[in-house]
Amino acid sequence: MKNFISATMREPDIFSVREIYIKAWESLKRHSIKAAFVGLVLIGLYFSQFIVASVLFAVSAPVMVVTGVSVGIFLLQIYFSAVGINLLIHVGRDKDFLMSRLFQIKPRTLLSYAVVVLCLTVMTLVGFLLFIIPGIYVAFIYFFACFLVIDKNLGPLAALKASKKLFKSHLFNLFQYASVSFGFLYLLIMPVYFLLFARALVGLVAYQFVDSAILNIVLSIPIIILACVSCIVYLVFVFMVWFGAGHIYHKIASRN
Repeated sequence: MKNFISATMREPDIFSVREIYIKAWESLKRHSIKAAFVGLVLIGLYFSQFIVASVLFAVSAPVMVVTGVSVGIFLLQIYFSAVGINLLIHVGRDKDFLMSRLFQIKPRTLLSYAVVVLCLTVMTLVGFLLFIIPGIYVAFIYFFACFLVIDKNLGPLAALKASKKLFKSHLFNLFQYASVSFGFLYLLIMPVYFLLFARALVGLVAYQFVDSAILNIVLSIPIIILACVSCIVYLVFVFMVWFGAGHIYHKIASRN
């Protein structure tokens, strides 16, 4: 453990943002099916928790049933998020791998991962309540804790401690990557909001002033197409950012 931490503190600048983006794009093209599968499952589980709970409440299901189903979905979210982290770890190694490798997570490792996720969630929420900046700081310094639990089989406390050391050892590089990535994510999501606003404006003009359903449809189609394209571009870049995180982790962790 001490050797692993000390080895990551030797050289602060070990990657460039451009280099990571190039690697992330190549990895995304190579592992697009795996990424789409894990992403769709996680999105489905996220929305299903609210939908299923709402349906059970609507039919007046017993509280124990609602709680049991919600806990079950939550545990599936934890498991598949661990699978997602495992995907990033394997992607960072720049080697081909089977989908089945992603699901080979030991129960003890999964338990440690769940504890780390719970700790990070609580600490981040408390940090955001303390004027936001502490929450961002906590999310950054402990970002690699989940990677370390699954890749190095560290316990929760050891993973949190090692993640903090990793972050401080490569502060400038990590801050640079995070800043550029969040900047691009912000710029890429803005067209979606503008296009949705334009769609609402077209509908208002078409019905209130022209009273033409055909005009509304004709003008809305290109706006909707552009909005869908913008969403796809945004989601692709989100996957690139996460794949880039996998490559960054590999560069840092492989120095032990």
